[in-house]
Amino acid sequence: MTPRPLRRAARALTLVLVTCLAGALGACGDDGSTPPPDPMPDPDPIPVPVATYTKFVLDVVQNQTMDTTAPIEFAKFSTLEDPDGLNPAAYASLF
Repeated sequence: MTPRPLRRAARALTLVLVTCLAGALGACGDDGSTPPPDPMPDPDPIPVPVATYTKFVLDVVQNQTMDTTAPIEFAKFSTLEDPDGLNPAAYASLF
């Protein structure tokens, strides 16, 4: 081969390699789209209803008490049954 056909072959091979490389890189790239948001985002945790005053107190002290927590309104717990009202051991786990 003479130098001129060798250069043409080298350019053609380089062009093919660059084209293949560009195609491969283009196929692997990000298409710029973002995934759609979840149709049902996780709701805020819903507190489990408390059936008795003792369960309410234990839950508040163990799970919901922080320095920045607002006091709980009396109306939210005033009507709860209190089967442990005369049982001081019911609250022993808090002390």
